[in-house]
Amino acid sequence: MRSSTTAGLIVGFSVLLIPMISSGTLINGSFELGPGIPGGSSHVTVGGGSNAITGWTVTGSSIDVFGAPYLIADGLRAVDLDGAFSTGGIQQNFTTLIGQKYTVSFDLSGNLDGSPRVKNVEVSVDSFLQTFSHDTAGQTRQTLFWQPISFDFIASGSNATLGFRSLSPVGNSFGAFIDNVNVSTSTPGPVPAPEPEPSTILLLGTGLAGLVSWKYRKKN
Repeated sequence: MRSSTTAGLIVGFSVLLIPMISSGTLINGSFELGPGIPGGSSHVTVGGGSNAITGWTVTGSSIDVFGAPYLIADGLRAVDLDGAFSTGGIQQNFTTLIGQKYTVSFDLSGNLDGSPRVKNVEVSVDSFLQTFSHDTAGQTRQTLFWQPISFDFIASGSNATLGFRSLSPVGNSFGAFIDNVNVSTSTPGPVPAPEPEPSTILLLGTGLAGLVSWKYRKKN
């Protein structure tokens, strides 16, 4: 009985020393939260530096948020990485666990109302950097084909920034469409050595002192 009680106390103190370990995920990956699209229009332009799209920062000059009558991959809205006669991008920062493997997924299509026919986008996160392309040939606004894309990366720090950047010609208005962006953990990550807070160390010391005193009384 004494050994089981001792083990229980030690386990209890060990639990106190293990911090809650979690990594953040993206928010608003389908761009449903953000500036409203004016009535009678299919889109709204958002300028560079804006945080009007919840969770995201617009990079470059500008982007457009599109809705009906375009076929949207997820929800009611998607992002065109080319804005009003200018190219842009979007990015979002999220927390990560060093050494953890993550999977990024998103749906890619394109604004077929203007050239180029093939839309190109640069995607970056941590040390990952790659260009993806989408050919809009043979599609209409109501029959857009959304190409599912996914890739993995291993976090090198406690946070990472996922970015999408248009590679359209300068001054273009018809870029790649992005929607349904997600980040998930693909395998269990490493558990770093805990760094107890001073209050936790004090609690541990007090508990161990009590344990020694209890064992001494039992012995005598």
